[in-house]
Amino acid sequence: DYVLKRLTGFPSKLSALYSHSMIIIKQRHPTYFIQDPNDEKLFQVHVSQLRPINFDRFDT
Repeated sequence: DYVLKRLTGFPSKLSALYSHSMIIIKQRHPTYFIQDPNDEKLFQVHVSQLRPINFDRFDT
């Protein structure tokens, strides 16, 4: 499954709130291990910092 990770820091009005899509590697509720497909970095994040992506909505 793919998710968006909330970016940390204090964003300005026009900056992005979420990262590009990342892959869920492991689930240990309430934390998730996700991987960036571009550089294969691993992140451990709380479920509150994630938003699911539904790619089916974009298929035509």
